[in-house]
Amino acid sequence: MANIDKLVSYAELKLGQFGHEYRETHGEAETHEIEPSSYEVSGSNIIVHYIKDQYTIDLNQAGLKEAVTAEDAQEVVNRLNEFFKHA
Repeated sequence: MANIDKLVSYAELKLGQFGHEYRETHGEAETHEIEPSSYEVSGSNIIVHYIKDQYTIDLNQAGLKEAVTAEDAQEVVNRLNEFFKHA
């Protein structure tokens, strides 16, 4: 199992970048976190769905030495869902 905490940190960073791009593209003036409408796990990738767009997080780009599995990606999605429940 890969270092889930590092993968979650990487995914949160990417979500912040996606949210910024989404706000610029779709005229969202507010700087709050934009919650994705859903996530989809595809191997070591997480496909992030927003209302009008989708983005892909390749967890293999997180810089870990270990291979990232679909189970690791699902655990990251579970934690991202928890983040937005409490945000």
